[in-house]
Amino acid sequence: DFFEPVLASHPPGSEAVEQAVIVVHGAWRSNEGYWSYMVKMVKRHQKQDRTVVVGPSWADKPCSAVEWSNRTSDRVRSDARSPYWTKLSRFIFGGGSDYGEYGYEVLDSVIEWVQASYPRLQRLVVTGFSAGGQYVDRWAAFSP
Repeated sequence: DFFEPVLASHPPGSEAVEQAVIVVHGAWRSNEGYWSYMVKMVKRHQKQDRTVVVGPSWADKPCSAVEWSNRTSDRVRSDARSPYWTKLSRFIFGGGSDYGEYGYEVLDSVIEWVQASYPRLQRLVVTGFSAGGQYVDRWAAFSP
């Protein structure tokens, strides 16, 4: 089992959310920076009540669910681990993580999580910055 660590601007189950923006970080893997920038843009356009911003973290070292959340959760097995990519080029091109999960499959699982977590979701946008933008372009072209 694996889990993908994400930042989300609304808690799962939020009934107000109708739109999601998934933002993929770039090569420097500064997930929080890109995520918070998108949260600010959503607020600037006064869409924060209905829009969840989700920032998946493509890690460069091992991380467990307990380490990410700093607690156990009933939603994720405590021994679940996050895929990680020590070689940046494998992440950017959707290649296998050090555990074997493929980058595009991980994004697909994040999308499935978003769809399951926000019951009134009507629109979903996937975007990225820099290397994350290249990754999203390839994911759009090569994923089913």
